[in-house]
Amino acid sequence: MTNVVSKLKARFYRKKAKELLKNRPSGIKTRLNKAGFLNRIHKLEAQQIELELKNKELIRAKKHKDEIATEKYIELYDSVPVGYYILSRDGEIIELNLSGSQMLDKERSLLKNSNFSFYISNDTKQFFDHFLEKVFKNKAKETCEVTLSINDNLQIYVQLTGIIDRNGGKCNVTMTNITEHKIAEEALQETEELYHQILDNSLDAILLTSPDGKVFSANPAACKMLQMSEKEICNFGRNRILVLDDPRLPELMEERKNTGKARGEVLMLRKDGTKFPAEISSSVFTDKNGQLKTSMVIRDITDRKQVEDYLRLSENRFRQLFENMYEGYAYCQVIVENESVIDWTYLEVNDKYEKLTGFKDVIGRRASEICPGIAEIDPQLFEIYSRVSLGGQSEYFEKFAKVLQKWFSVAVYSPGMGYFIVIFNDISKRKKTEDKLKNANKALAKLYSHQEEAKEIERKAISREIHDELGQLLSALKIDLSWIINNPDNTQESRKRLKGMYKNIDETIGIVQRISAELRPSILDDLGLIPALEWYCQNFEKRAGVKVQFKSDGVNCTNEHKNVAIYRILQEALTNVIRHAKAKSVIVHLHQEEGFIILEVIDDGVGMDQDKIDSYNSLGLIGMRERVNLYNGSMDIASVINEGTKLSVIIPLD
Repeated sequence: MTNVVSKLKARFYRKKAKELLKNRPSGIKTRLNKAGFLNRIHKLEAQQIELELKNKELIRAKKHKDEIATEKYIELYDSVPVGYYILSRDGEIIELNLSGSQMLDKERSLLKNSNFSFYISNDTKQFFDHFLEKVFKNKAKETCEVTLSINDNLQIYVQLTGIIDRNGGKCNVTMTNITEHKIAEEALQETEELYHQILDNSLDAILLTSPDGKVFSANPAACKMLQMSEKEICNFGRNRILVLDDPRLPELMEERKNTGKARGEVLMLRKDGTKFPAEISSSVFTDKNGQLKTSMVIRDITDRKQVEDYLRLSENRFRQLFENMYEGYAYCQVIVENESVIDWTYLEVNDKYEKLTGFKDVIGRRASEICPGIAEIDPQLFEIYSRVSLGGQSEYFEKFAKVLQKWFSVAVYSPGMGYFIVIFNDISKRKKTEDKLKNANKALAKLYSHQEEAKEIERKAISREIHDELGQLLSALKIDLSWIINNPDNTQESRKRLKGMYKNIDETIGIVQRISAELRPSILDDLGLIPALEWYCQNFEKRAGVKVQFKSDGVNCTNEHKNVAIYRILQEALTNVIRHAKAKSVIVHLHQEEGFIILEVIDDGVGMDQDKIDSYNSLGLIGMRERVNLYNGSMDIASVINEGTKLSVIIPLD
């Protein structure tokens, strides 16, 4: 292929030479023709022209190649990651490549004619000066490491390599960025120092061993733990510090053999032979010489084991308390949507929870699954659990659970965000008692008001009787006495008036006795309970027109207050017969059985329903109950509509 191209070029140059020869001046042709060698001269001239053309082409091709080579050199010169500099003896930058300017963070034109030492940090400038001096003095390649001072926040490490040029007046220097290498070296050095600090200051024992049990080194913590020096530990080896008959040891050794690492608990020995529990972490690695080594990190877990035993005991106690506590317990995780609790999942409950709620197998289930519609039935509960589980503040409240129709006292607190623990107890009985107590207090208030009103009515009646009846009689007596005093001689009229006065005095005494009896019958104090009740029944029969049959089997009660209470109870019972029963006859039976006084009042009236018997508006019945309760007694009322009512009162004799 090359020969063909050469022949084509030769033909081209020959043809070109002939064309140029024809165009030459005619005088030359004339002289050549005269020489007689026209034809030969013509050929020689053509060859000459051909050679001139070839020479021009060669010169042009050489120039082109030189330009390409120069461009490639410049491109290579500027693109290499190494800075190239030509320095004078004084360090002045004569020439540099693009990488060199970039490494000094300035344009090339600004760096030329400046001193190279200006860009070197003060603490390494002396190394550069010594390096430059040696290059020109020894006329051999020299190197040094310096740091550049071109950025206050970044330290750049570089390596300089220099050699003088052929003339000996300049120095060619290459600069390589070794920052990463230096940082890596410093990091490695820091790591080694840190490793030794960790090794020396570790609270855990650390041993460097071989797989066959030799010990090469031990840190201070290991010496303290095993109560040996490092030399003693290395001499004894692994088998002297481990309890070899520990059944867990072979398993750990096998695990390390198969996986290259192992972790577990074993028994170890101190120098004095005492055993202690330890946690060991061991791994196999290859050192820089290619030898297999093992590391052992040992932690004395004597204290931890004691704590674990205590925690295990505490856990058992807690579990017993948890399972036998009187209150219900539930540990739940809330389900949140739009920052509000929309449901919760039961994570743990005790037996009492199931007994109090009746819900079983709730663990892992949602509240809405256990009790559908609970969010609509009891939205307040969701608000409380939302505040506690998301806000972290504990709350205590009493609530009526509509789903269960029970009252509960509830304490809720959050052990962590999104969780709550509820401890609750059934207080339905207490609430009923409280309601009864509230109603009883209301009834007592009404009773007190009623009694005060009754007292005022009674006082008013007594006052009226004293004023109207006793006042009139006493006024008549006063008039008669005044007349007698003023008419001492009229003996017949005086006798007549004295008889009238005697009669008025009898009436006055009767009124006084009646008022006194109504306030408190003296017969009760003089003759006792039975005569007093019998007397009252007779008087009641006369006043009310209701037949009263009184029966007594004999009661021997010496307690004055109890006697008064029974008397007043009978008074109120017979008063109720007049007001409500519309009875025609009443049986009153007082008797004593096994240390109890029993009073029974039976009428044949219209009777009353249970609501009226239990009503707190029945002030007469409330008053009787209060008198009975005062002496730890009991009162029962049995009534049948249109058939009558039986009142039974039982009071302890002593």
